[in-house]
Amino acid sequence: MRASLVAGGIAVVLSTVGARVAVAQAPRYVATDLGDLGGGEAVAASINDSGQVAGTSWLPGHTPGGACGERRAFLWENGVIAALPSLPGTRFGFATDINDLGDVSGNDNVYVPDPACTGGCFPGFCEAQTPVLRSDGVAIDLSEPAPTPWYAGVAFDVNNARQVVGWSRRGDLTNPRTWHGFLWEDGTRSDLDSRADYWSIGTAINDSGLVVGYAQGPGVESFGFAWSGGTLTPLPALQAADRNSGTNDVNASGDAVGWSGPSTFVASAVFYPASGGVVDLGSLGGTQNSAYAMNDNGDAVGYSSTGGDQERHAVLWRSGQIYDLNDLIPAGTGWELVAAVGINTGGAIVGYGCRDSLWSVPLSRCLASDGSTAFRRPFLLTPTEGSIGDLIDLVRSFDLPLLWEIRLLAELYVAQLLIDAGYPELGCTVLRRFGLDVETQRGTSLTGDEADQLLQNLAFVREDVGCS
Repeated sequence: MRASLVAGGIAVVLSTVGARVAVAQAPRYVATDLGDLGGGEAVAASINDSGQVAGTSWLPGHTPGGACGERRAFLWENGVIAALPSLPGTRFGFATDINDLGDVSGNDNVYVPDPACTGGCFPGFCEAQTPVLRSDGVAIDLSEPAPTPWYAGVAFDVNNARQVVGWSRRGDLTNPRTWHGFLWEDGTRSDLDSRADYWSIGTAINDSGLVVGYAQGPGVESFGFAWSGGTLTPLPALQAADRNSGTNDVNASGDAVGWSGPSTFVASAVFYPASGGVVDLGSLGGTQNSAYAMNDNGDAVGYSSTGGDQERHAVLWRSGQIYDLNDLIPAGTGWELVAAVGINTGGAIVGYGCRDSLWSVPLSRCLASDGSTAFRRPFLLTPTEGSIGDLIDLVRSFDLPLLWEIRLLAELYVAQLLIDAGYPELGCTVLRRFGLDVETQRGTSLTGDEADQLLQNLAFVREDVGCS
């Protein structure tokens, strides 16, 4: 109530303010670091339409590049990150997707005492990789109540009907280590592909029950498929020579995205329209590309390598164009966005990247300036117009002390009046004062994330106005 009264009072005094600076044609985003559970490293996996983010975080004691650091699935909401429930004995817990109900799919690697297991990260304990659904405050073991013939596996996706898809091994096959895609519903798992000699993986399912994934096939390493009502339909590769293709996600319309290429390490990001066919989404010039996720608006996200495969960047495909997401956030944030893995209907994007370090393509890790391994960080990109109006909305949304709220809002309204009146230099002076005031309140009236949001939006405004 206080914020609305303050803003309303200023709006009455400055009733002529309403215009915003021009909006750039390319989308713009404010980057937020989602934090971690104490281990310094985390990656985001998915975002739902409420803005909840699921991902995986390492726990305290993790070291850069360490393979045995314990980790857990997390939920991030409204600036707070928290560990999700895990099965007893879990050392490695992962999140893969979150639906609009807040259910999270993934897997827990449970360790059971057994002196026969002498190697690995935890000698004296045997590992059991278990697909799980985290729902209503508990971790549901998807191998229960009857694990035979199914065992091990990963739950990759959950829709709003709480149907889950993923992969699991089957002990009743000639080769019991062959993995098969499954559909789990109300405690029962069904096989997406009954062929005993090939493997398959279910990667995503929409609310209509349409499943996509990839499987082994005659003469190819993998092919993408769509599965519905018990029928598995292969999807076309981009080129006749492509031996490795697959699908990663499907939206409500039945459109899907994935990859297609001649080998595991050379592929194009592709779009599979529900009407049939396959379309090359485009790249940043390199040969390593994949589309991880898409929303119901047809926007897709993933990664693309630059020319010569020197770097790997998180990208957005929208309306036939490819955007390097690193170009759509303000300069100077310290981020190198490596891969985007989720996008919701509102256009918010999640993924992982490096902060104050660079992604090494050959090593697949973040490297600090001295060459040492640095931690990956989870990011959230929030769409913004990059306008003074956005800054006003942000200030109103924060729980600022009354006097600081009045001061910051007044500076923004005055800056807008000066710019609209044809005095951009004076407007820039006021905007500079606003930025300095935000910095003075970092860690006191404003959290670090709140200050970063304001300053990133401010950077866009200053760029549009032409401030030096």
